[in-house]
Amino acid sequence: SYSKRVEEMQTHLYNNNPKAAIIALEKNIPNANDLVLRDLNLAILNRQVGQFEKSNQYFENAKTKIELLKGVSLSDQLQAVTVNEETIEYQGQHYEQLFIHGFAALNYLDLGLVDSARVEILQAQEKMKEWGTPEEGTSGYLWLLYLSGIIYEQLDEFDNALISYRQLAERMIALDMTVPEYVQKDMLRLTKKQSLDEEHKQWLETFKIEKYTPNDDNEANVIVFFFNGLDPLKRSHYLPRFSRDAGKNINIALPYYPKARHTIRTATLKLGEKSQNTIQIESVDTLARQALSDDMPAIVLRGLLRKGVKRNLVGRLDRSSSGLISL
Repeated sequence: SYSKRVEEMQTHLYNNNPKAAIIALEKNIPNANDLVLRDLNLAILNRQVGQFEKSNQYFENAKTKIELLKGVSLSDQLQAVTVNEETIEYQGQHYEQLFIHGFAALNYLDLGLVDSARVEILQAQEKMKEWGTPEEGTSGYLWLLYLSGIIYEQLDEFDNALISYRQLAERMIALDMTVPEYVQKDMLRLTKKQSLDEEHKQWLETFKIEKYTPNDDNEANVIVFFFNGLDPLKRSHYLPRFSRDAGKNINIALPYYPKARHTIRTATLKLGEKSQNTIQIESVDTLARQALSDDMPAIVLRGLLRKGVKRNLVGRLDRSSSGLISL
């Protein structure tokens, strides 16, 4: 499986050697079904070594493949039922598709191409609009909303920036998450700037702030995006599931994520006498496990159907063999 083939890559990353990880990944020729995953990994690795243009080329390759695979064909679904789950080409989970746009936007910012970063944000927002508000969890929306606000502000699109920050704050409140202080300040700063006095007052009450004190116009803000850890590698194991057709438990292969090997860390940024700790707003480990949990009913169903198809085929073969012998 692809997971086994990228273990060497992950080992290099744990040893903080992304260049060796790129070499390890490039020498492994992937199956046709793993091309999107390979492009995503190479995109992230090239970003780590400062190859921003090359990183975005891999992101573009992945986006193109995902669009082509958007509607999984009926033949692929049937093949997954009759053969195995890995015959379905990997299309990327929703959160991974958003991460493509987010990291591509960061690459463009590193290249000084803010307008191109804005295009990535617009594409991500179109996807979020299409998918709607997640029923549970963040689905990778939160950090994209914050990044959107930053990019819009760089282009003096303060209305759009405020919309992004507002969506971020409202989503975090809905998830019973604490809205970070920097997001609170952004909300209050822009509602004040836009003369939205009533909304400004409402946010003061929501954040339990008595009075908003704006920063000095000559004071700069340093924004740090800190990414720590690796997406978990998917494994498979056999678990018993009851089959009505067979009238008994049958073992089917199901994917799972092992316990995470790393712990989430925060970073501390110090400038002179001032210091600020990073605050976690997304967990790729949580996003991956939630996505797998959402997909599991369909995976189990295909596994049960696959067992039924195989059992029927064996039955037909047995009957055909008996007929041949009698002849």
